[in-house]
Amino acid sequence: MWPSKPKAEAKSSKRHSKDSCSSFKFPAALRTNSLLNLINPSLRASSIESYLGGLFSNRFNFDRDSDSRIHLPLFADLEQDSNVGEIALSITNPKSPICRFTPLETKSRRAKETSGIYYPLPEDSTFRLLEILAGDGDVVQCKLHVCSLQENETAYEALSYTWGKPDASGDRKIDIMCNGTSHTMVISGSLHIALRELRRNNTSRVIWADAICINQEDAKERGQQVALMGQIFSGAWQVVVWLGEESDRCMCGKTILETSLSSVSKAFSGICSVVNDWLAQAGQETPEATYSEISKDGQSTVHRANTDDGEDSRSAMMQLFRRRWFSRIWVLQEAVLARHALVQVGLYQIPWEWVGLAAAIVVHKPELSPSGYGRDMIPTGAMNSYLMYRLSISQKCFPRLEFSFAQLLQVSRHFQSQEPKDKIYGLLGIDTTDSVGKQIVPDYREVTTSEKVFEDIARLMLESASPLTLLSGAGTFGDFDRSGPSWVPSWHKRRPWTILPTKQSPGFQCASAARMELNPDDKAGELVLKGVIIDHISSMQEHRDYWGTFDQNDKSRENLLSQPRWSKEAWVKCALTLTCGGEGRAYPVDDEAVHLADLAALLLSRSAHWIVRDLIALRDVIEPEGDDMTQSEYLNKIVEGGNSRRYISAVEPVRDPYRLFKTASKDFGVGPVDMKIGDKLCVLFGAEVPFVLRPKGDGYEVIGECYVYDLMHGEVLEKLAANPGGQLKPEWIKLI
Repeated sequence: MWPSKPKAEAKSSKRHSKDSCSSFKFPAALRTNSLLNLINPSLRASSIESYLGGLFSNRFNFDRDSDSRIHLPLFADLEQDSNVGEIALSITNPKSPICRFTPLETKSRRAKETSGIYYPLPEDSTFRLLEILAGDGDVVQCKLHVCSLQENETAYEALSYTWGKPDASGDRKIDIMCNGTSHTMVISGSLHIALRELRRNNTSRVIWADAICINQEDAKERGQQVALMGQIFSGAWQVVVWLGEESDRCMCGKTILETSLSSVSKAFSGICSVVNDWLAQAGQETPEATYSEISKDGQSTVHRANTDDGEDSRSAMMQLFRRRWFSRIWVLQEAVLARHALVQVGLYQIPWEWVGLAAAIVVHKPELSPSGYGRDMIPTGAMNSYLMYRLSISQKCFPRLEFSFAQLLQVSRHFQSQEPKDKIYGLLGIDTTDSVGKQIVPDYREVTTSEKVFEDIARLMLESASPLTLLSGAGTFGDFDRSGPSWVPSWHKRRPWTILPTKQSPGFQCASAARMELNPDDKAGELVLKGVIIDHISSMQEHRDYWGTFDQNDKSRENLLSQPRWSKEAWVKCALTLTCGGEGRAYPVDDEAVHLADLAALLLSRSAHWIVRDLIALRDVIEPEGDDMTQSEYLNKIVEGGNSRRYISAVEPVRDPYRLFKTASKDFGVGPVDMKIGDKLCVLFGAEVPFVLRPKGDGYEVIGECYVYDLMHGEVLEKLAANPGGQLKPEWIKLI
């Protein structure tokens, strides 16, 4: 069945109050076509985005932290975003409000019940705020106040930071006033530095910092307060993103990089330079991206981008994106929910808007990276910043991304946390297209394991509008010693992006038209649902080695191109199969003719690599068209408008984690790299993609999702309807 389906100014500074503000609107010049020209006039937006947008994961160790790989699709379609150039983008520096505390009536009564720093919060909607008292010594003095989210009139800032190492080597002490009594509290060194740097010398400052404002020893309170974090961060008048001191040592591969005060200034200058150059090329001269150096009395000195720094400032910018904050799961919702956010390193500050926008520009224009950075060498932190920026409620440059909770979990899998449960709980404040996150109650009790949390949430997702989307995140991925059921995704571990796109598509309707049927009597750890075992895997290609010798590639290519040509339908099937129906941006292919022309352009160039070897392997399952035309002649006939780089970028996300396979009935597809001969090809009712399953005991282990062109458009359901007593028969399939 074949479907027809800105130039920056010289550096200067001026003294001003931190209460100043500015705003602007994008000009008409920033319409879609202008954006495309800014990125690269010779390429369509889709080719650029897809080239950069693959999930380039190491197939042997997906959990390895690597700065040499881009971990996310771009989720952008600038070619179709007609409103991008007309959306207002506002940069404001809101005035620091005067803080007045409204004590709760129950506070004094409850305070008498418990001595020490913490006592039970009187209501589920109450939380604590930390008042950092004015001072300038090494000892930080604070007060804790109890406030109500519903009746709060206290203006506060929320602190977004990383806790630091889990050991106690850097722990420090602070003096804290609670219940009218002074106490000494031990906190991490990173938080102590943040409090000391945020402290004013002439007035108090009110913040929310989780490590102090939540009693971390009380599992019940911890869970209850984590559930409120979305409201706490969205209710703050400002979020301060604390990246650390100016001097910060961080491991980047095998090299220890040390940032100094001057390099932080250069990093912020680099961010401003990237943003200003981008705006200037679009004919937008204001507002100018700037950063500030603040003093202890709250005053600031504005700095402009220094164009003389050149490559040094952009190197410093890339180094900044390697700071630990950009990799932690909690900062995702903290940045996303901020009404206004400032990124601070030591005494330097820059609006989060500029950081996020610079990240967006860099991932779309990798040529802005300093020498030594290629398209696949953009730091993970820059890609993470771009994701957070696209999700942020404060940004107005791009349409906000919208995900289901399952998709949000998938896109954030490479963010890190010390506690596996936090990979779930750290996202609860972010709105999704379903209500799954709103139904989750954080539970930090030791008796509740992360495996149980993951399974409970997976079963909750089975009640959503697209219940089997979660299975696309499941699978082995080389992890055969995992604990927990194979059908429950290990959300705390890195995994490649899924074959299943974020947009619904006619090319991904394997069995989604059928209602998912669950066996209500399945046991814990099991998922029993209706489906059809289609076939078994009879052969597989070796791992798709990207490189090979030039002679090998060239001979393989000439061998393929000299053969009698295949039909157009066969070539479309091959073109879509090798990219798993996607264009590398988590979006499905929407123009099969262009996609095929892209493959033709790649094959007619001399850089087809392993793609040629995959196609040669299919000669025994694809019949020639039967005319006198060769493959080379046919491809030259259809190549017009094709772009080889666009096809490479479309296939790149599925290169490492997937490989070509053939079935006993001579069909073919692309499936998980861990599959073996004898594994079963299965279609589950309600699923948008097929799956590879491995028999185990009286059930099946989920190896992973797959792409089989002849199963992607509802063919199995059509056959069942046309011939109920035929060879294909629905059955209960137990996933374990």
